[in-house]
Amino acid sequence: GVSENSLHHWRSVANTLATRTRAMGHVAGYERADIAYIKIKAVLDDRTTNVCRHLHGRVIPVPALRAQANAWQEASSRGDKFAAIKAWPFFGDDEDLSQVPTSELNGVGLPPYHHGNCRTTTVAYFGDAKGDLGKWRRTLQDRDRLPMSDIERVIERAKGAVWAEGADGGVARRHFGDHAGRLGLRNLGDYNASIEDNIRRAGREVYLYQRKGNIRALFARPHLRTNAKGEVIDGFIVTAVDVENNKIVSHHFKGEIQNKTDEIAPVLQGGKGIMKGIWQWLTRT
Repeated sequence: GVSENSLHHWRSVANTLATRTRAMGHVAGYERADIAYIKIKAVLDDRTTNVCRHLHGRVIPVPALRAQANAWQEASSRGDKFAAIKAWPFFGDDEDLSQVPTSELNGVGLPPYHHGNCRTTTVAYFGDAKGDLGKWRRTLQDRDRLPMSDIERVIERAKGAVWAEGADGGVARRHFGDHAGRLGLRNLGDYNASIEDNIRRAGREVYLYQRKGNIRALFARPHLRTNAKGEVIDGFIVTAVDVENNKIVSHHFKGEIQNKTDEIAPVLQGGKGIMKGIWQWLTRT
């Protein structure tokens, strides 16, 4: 009955095999060039699936790719369909990988990851900057969580962040004009004080995410606001800080933490109970 399948189906099958063949060729190239690690690189636009969006930026050792390719080839040569699927799995539409550490994603390595027309590929990875920023970037790439001591350093760094043109500059005033009304703040001074409070207070969560190539920290606490129609809207007060350049990015109300314009979606790090850089072991979620 295979001849009854549509032309679209067989094109998808052909694309899957072509992508897998190309990916295995990449492995051989990495090995010849003595590349130890690769990074998953997705094309981020409106067509990108959540699966590839959540895999983008993850770092995988090349030996793991070789083991995957070998396992799939061996299973295929035996005609063992189930072993082949296990060696090179596809993730389903309903799988949310945004908060799953790379270490827990068994079998993730070579594209395609979700469908036969996958545009995601891999590139050589040579490591990031040393020190805190390098550690935070790698933790975010793996969708992992920092130890509490590092979360404290993220908070301490963010406490020193400033607007690009200062507290009274055009960037700060523009964000105040766009967002202060939803926060119930009447002047720019109160708006800036609210930013400092949201970064310092113990009741917020700390996330790391990536946008425009830079690592950002997001400080978020639950908030209910009432719109002009009298409807109560559930969401968060969030403060975004570019921790690489130590600049305040925004402070506003939003309904959901995740945003599709992020290259790496916010990964929860914790942070409840850390107030003003002092260990306050109130809660840990």
